[in-house]
Amino acid sequence: YYQKINFDQLRNPQIEEVMKFFYDELKDADLGRSTFQKLRRHQFDDQDKSRLARYFFSRDESVVKDLCADMQDRNFAKFVLLEFYCATKDTEKALALAEELITVPQYAKEALRRKGEIYEQLKQFDKAIPVWRQMDEPPGTLYRIADCYKRMGKVDEAVGQLREIENFFKDQSSSAAYKIARLFHDAGQQPRYVAQLRYVMKSYPRSRESSQAHQELEKLGVKIGGGVDAEP
Repeated sequence: YYQKINFDQLRNPQIEEVMKFFYDELKDADLGRSTFQKLRRHQFDDQDKSRLARYFFSRDESVVKDLCADMQDRNFAKFVLLEFYCATKDTEKALALAEELITVPQYAKEALRRKGEIYEQLKQFDKAIPVWRQMDEPPGTLYRIADCYKRMGKVDEAVGQLREIENFFKDQSSSAAYKIARLFHDAGQQPRYVAQLRYVMKSYPRSRESSQAHQELEKLGVKIGGGVDAEP
């Protein structure tokens, strides 16, 4: 079948279809790779090469590297490789590329994000926290820091981050306050959990989180109203 294909008469999109047929339908990587070599890569720009490289993320590392090496924009090529190493969980190579790209303004934020995510995957939360601080995109990075503290067992530090969100990002206030209640629950701190649920109901009575807090208090058999509110 392969020998009958006249690749000279096919355009690149058609050659790609044949290549993907061999890889995905026939599961024949050798024929797929041979077809890849028929592509007229000089006609591709960097975006075409990156799209094709991403197709190969789960199929052939050598092709990914070959396509990246062929890109004109070297920083863009490094970024695609960073995505590849993150996807394949090659954390050592991913961290090295992230460090390089942090110095490139166009890719700095995304490189920081990848670096923080890698440290979280490695459960190195003490290293992830300064990355999120450096990235400085609140409230998202504050939530990440709070989660890191939670996973380190540092409840009060996590609460501090969530209080900051509650106080300075009004559209997130009720959500952050409710997350504090769940944090106390997960830490087994029942009195603080109950008090925080009451605090949510009192402070954000019209919010969805207030309704959730009400339901949780009812499940606990706690009398609604009264009691001591959680400290702000």
